[in-house]
Amino acid sequence: MIQEAQKYQAFYTKSIPIVDYMVGKLSLKQEDKIFEPCGGDGVFVEAILDKNKNANIDVYELNDNAFNVLQNKFYNYSTTNIRQCDTLLDNDLIFQSHFGGIYDKIIANPPYGAWQDYDKRSKL
Repeated sequence: MIQEAQKYQAFYTKSIPIVDYMVGKLSLKQEDKIFEPCGGDGVFVEAILDKNKNANIDVYELNDNAFNVLQNKFYNYSTTNIRQCDTLLDNDLIFQSHFGGIYDKIIANPPYGAWQDYDKRSKL
């Protein structure tokens, strides 16, 4: 059986300077609605919450193990919502995009090389 990290080709951002740089580029505002489409281990979410404990963040994650880690890390943050789903095929996101979307800022380190099976490729 393929391990989760291999299956999703997950490589988490472990560089504090890169995380700080990317979060800094968001120019965060108090009222921002932020989207993290590939939550991973939550380093971007943590960095955002360090700047604003009440940040309104939606985090999507496909990987079962990473999803559980995220839930445990952020269960005390009422404005941080963790959802297990495939961002690329999420019907809510597709629906919202037809109306201009709902997010002010997006931050992610997506799994660039992840294999997509042929059925999913057809859907995409």
